[in-house]
Amino acid sequence: GYYGTIMVITEIFDSEGERRLQSGNGTYSFDYGAIFVSSSAELVGTTVAISSVDVGGRIPLQVVAYAMAGVCVCSLCWSAANNADRSALIALGFAARIFEMVGSCTSWVSTAEILTTEVRTTGHSAANAVARIGSLFSPFLIEGHSSLVKKGMVMLVIHIGTVLFVCRLPETKGAHMGRSHDNEEDEIEDLFLDEEVEQAQETPGSPQEEQTDSERFIT
Repeated sequence: GYYGTIMVITEIFDSEGERRLQSGNGTYSFDYGAIFVSSSAELVGTTVAISSVDVGGRIPLQVVAYAMAGVCVCSLCWSAANNADRSALIALGFAARIFEMVGSCTSWVSTAEILTTEVRTTGHSAANAVARIGSLFSPFLIEGHSSLVKKGMVMLVIHIGTVLFVCRLPETKGAHMGRSHDNEEDEIEDLFLDEEVEQAQETPGSPQEEQTDSERFIT
């Protein structure tokens, strides 16, 4: 979805989708000001992700971000197809890239936390490789002579699928690294161990205190 969104925004701001002739060659005349404004949205998206990832949780944040990104991209395509005002297109493109960046940043955080220590490096690398494969298919879905309305619907369906997959992931907010899949028995056992450690520290005459007293006597 992220790469497709970038390609859609770039195509829309190709002088409102018209191919022009420059120096006798068929090239695109881009609206670089609009593209720059939409690209700056990633700074805002990263800031929002950092400030909210520990507030609302990983999964809810991803669900909201990807759902809103799909709605914004689809609305952008529909608006561009109906010759909407340039300011409205820039606003929709800006919002779409904010939500895409929030979802993407949170996904990388969630991926590293969901996987256990034994498979974290391999799993994270595999997820990164799949993302690169997805970027290879983005031009085939977005580029071409299809209408902007169809491209917007395709992007909306992709984001809906992403939301459905994200909903099935476990929440890792406040969980220990590598322990998100532990069962209840392991959690109870860890709780008992923590209580025993606390009792040992609070019990008078513990080995630590005896050792401390002997050290004081020697000094």
